[in-house]
Amino acid sequence: MLSVSRAISLTAPAKARVGVFQHVAATYDGATARLYVDGVEANHLDVAGTIPPGPGPLLIGNDGSERRFAGAIDSALFATHALTADEIL
Repeated sequence: MLSVSRAISLTAPAKARVGVFQHVAATYDGATARLYVDGVEANHLDVAGTIPPGPGPLLIGNDGSERRFAGAIDSALFATHALTADEIL
């Protein structure tokens, strides 16, 4: 949720591959949200704003509508800055 009370989302143009681990990353620099799949930018959305601090919840593999990810999440990383394409790769 951005400071303007607007939720944003990005989807990859291709479905995830069944039975294969894939690296998925998202980053936001205050101007553009980017989605990467296996180190390659899969989608982006230009939207200005800031992510305000808050108590959560922070959902991984689930969302507020209880749509659940049926798979395994190997690890998660949260950075205090927008990662560059090179850092994600």
